[in-house]
Amino acid sequence: MGCDIHNHVEVKINGIWEYDSLNNFSNYDYKNEKYIKNEQNEPFGWRSYSMFSLLGNVRNYIGIIPLSDNRGLPSDVSDDIKQQSIEERGDAHSHSYLTLRELIEYDYDKSYLNENYINGELITEDDIYNPKDFLGNLFFIHLEELKELGDPDNVRIVFWFDN
Repeated sequence: MGCDIHNHVEVKINGIWEYDSLNNFSNYDYKNEKYIKNEQNEPFGWRSYSMFSLLGNVRNYIGIIPLSDNRGLPSDVSDDIKQQSIEERGDAHSHSYLTLRELIEYDYDKSYLNENYINGELITEDDIYNPKDFLGNLFFIHLEELKELGDPDNVRIVFWFDN
């Protein structure tokens, strides 16, 4: 059974988090071989267990150090996202959120040792990973598009997973 992410953007306006359903994020246009903005309104909305590991410590099979463990829905989540979460509660799990600041301050160039690093001996080069190796161009395009929405402390993604 596969796992998917449900990702939603909130922007803080006048001190209140509001669901931002109007922004479109890029996707790859295979016909024209380029990235274009389309009607996709969820950033990071594709299936990538490595990305899920980084964002929310879900399907973390190789020991990726996550940006955060699951925090649950934020206490001040917008009503729209709260309602979506309720509607999907049968399958939804591992709710969490990250601010844009957390996303942009993470060191994507740093290499890390995964859990297979045993007794201080490097077993193989597979024991070292770099987030840029598995996130791909579209992740960083979406990161740049999120920056267009406002101050990094006033933009966040709220997400959960399903099986």
